Amino acid sequence: MDNLNEQQVFLKLKAFIVEIIGEDVAGFIEIGQSSRFVQDLEMDSIQIVVFAEKVKKEYDLSTEFVGWIAKKSMKKIINMTIGDVVEFIVHNK
Repeated sequence: MDNLNEQQVFLKLKAFIVEIIGEDVAGFIEIGQSSRFVQDLEMDSIQIVVFAEKVKKEYDLSTEFVGWIAKKSMKKIINMTIGDVVEFIVHNK
C-alpha cells in the first residue's frame, strides 16, 4: 500500500479511537500516529480490547492480529502506538 492508504488506515483507526473514548475526551487529546494507547490516549484494557476487535473486523485480520500482539512483550504492548498498528495492517493486507 502507498502513503495515501496508510493515511486512510490511520484515519479509520483514529475514528475507532474517538468512538471508543468519546468525542468529549478525544477533543482534549492530540491523536497522531505516534500516540501510545495507554500513556497518551489513556485507554484502559477494555477499551483496547474493543479497539482490537474493531481492527480485526474492519481489516479481516483475526488470527494475524492476535498472533502479532501475542508475540510482543508487555513493555512493547504498553508502548504500542497507532502507527505500529497502521504499519501492521498495511504490511498484512
